[in-house]
Amino acid sequence: MRTKELGRAFALMSAACSVALACGSPSDDDDAGGSSGMSGTAGKGGTSMTGSGGSVGGASQGGTGGSGSGQGGGAGTSAAGNAQAGSAMSGGASGSGSASSGGQGGASMGGANTAGANMGGANMAGATMGGSSGAGMGGAGAANGGSSGTNACGTDTCPFETGVASACKLRFMYGVNYAWQNFAADFGGGSSGITATKSTIQTQLQTMSQNGVNVVRWWVWPNFSGGGVTFDGSGTPTGLGGTTVTDLETALTLADQYGIYLMLTLFSFDNFKSSINPSSQNMATLGVDATKRAALVDKVVRPFARAAAQSAHADRVIAWDVINEPEWAVTGASLYGGDEAFDPDDTCTPVTHAQMETLLKDVITGLRAESEALVTVGAAAMKWRHAWTKLDQDFYQFHIYDWIQSYWPYDKTPAEYGMDDKPIVMGEFPPDGLSGGITYTKLLDSWYANGYAGALTWQDATYKITWSEVKAFADAHPCETKY
Repeated sequence: MRTKELGRAFALMSAACSVALACGSPSDDDDAGGSSGMSGTAGKGGTSMTGSGGSVGGASQGGTGGSGSGQGGGAGTSAAGNAQAGSAMSGGASGSGSASSGGQGGASMGGANTAGANMGGANMAGATMGGSSGAGMGGAGAANGGSSGTNACGTDTCPFETGVASACKLRFMYGVNYAWQNFAADFGGGSSGITATKSTIQTQLQTMSQNGVNVVRWWVWPNFSGGGVTFDGSGTPTGLGGTTVTDLETALTLADQYGIYLMLTLFSFDNFKSSINPSSQNMATLGVDATKRAALVDKVVRPFARAAAQSAHADRVIAWDVINEPEWAVTGASLYGGDEAFDPDDTCTPVTHAQMETLLKDVITGLRAESEALVTVGAAAMKWRHAWTKLDQDFYQFHIYDWIQSYWPYDKTPAEYGMDDKPIVMGEFPPDGLSGGITYTKLLDSWYANGYAGALTWQDATYKITWSEVKAFADAHPCETKY
């Protein structure tokens, strides 16, 4: 969402995957069996754990594990993954390799490379599905020109070759920001929570679904005033409060009812605002205090993600968005070259880039431990496009409004921005388009044609969606926009 720089308005990875995309459906470490795939190279940096193309169905316990490195990540070896056909095996152990761009590797059940990819061993320059647990069931299917194989998921017949992959489907992640019915209270707010306001939310989600929305970005705790998180007297998080778990289950049930998926945004830069959050519950305090940060992850983040994973509708969580626009709560120079210095919102208690990165890294580690859903960060703008590239994200997310468009135009490709190592989803933009006659339709058509991986328009009391435009794009791309 826009912040103070609005007043300054005028001052994909292109993953060339085969339609027969090799990928594995999420599963547990003890899943047995798997199908073979072809050997191929990973895209954009280093080799992944390439299976040696022969040995169709050659999975066996104790097979030799290969090693691999992702772009920017360290090499690693799998504990017991087979390197022949990449098929899953009984009791396969998780790999320990690093994810692309320095993230940590996830569970690799099928000999998928130890960089955390489960797209049949496809590195996709950052491991689509990231370090998340999943069964890589093709061989070393490749991104950006490598070969691919088929697997237990079968062949995806949708004619689409760029996007965000989830459950063996490569799609243009299409939808809207909800982002709340009652700010900070939807999840855990009792009489203001999702369960208590179900009829209203039900009507709104139905409207979204009827107009082609497939993914909804929904904020969870943009601050801690809603009662969804409990604290002790020292301000240390102690657990999930109020109606949090019930509201989560209601949200997932409604999502399933209307055939949509949720990108749940855990936090926001608003958590750092001094006027809203008591000093003991300000995210700035939690972020720099190692004990409180660990409590936030262990007592709040992990139980919430675990509750989602245990739901009968767990598949409706397509992604975790760790935080909305964290840049507005960061001060000082960027850790990484090419980005401008941070310019925090005046109402926030800011932290350094290193402190914010550590906080987000710890939250992501907690999410990975409990959930197989994708992970992203709701970055404010291309202005700070490198800020979170060292985190274990499955896809990048950027926002754009007029002040951003003036300097970082919407119609440049990910490659032109030097950000083609992972898919890019445009997570916020005005539903009425940008200044200069850049309409909603023009934005969507450009991003779709230029290899972006999705778009979720903003809406609130000021920004009103024209549903016919949303539906028209979905109707023009009926399978590419549906998981």
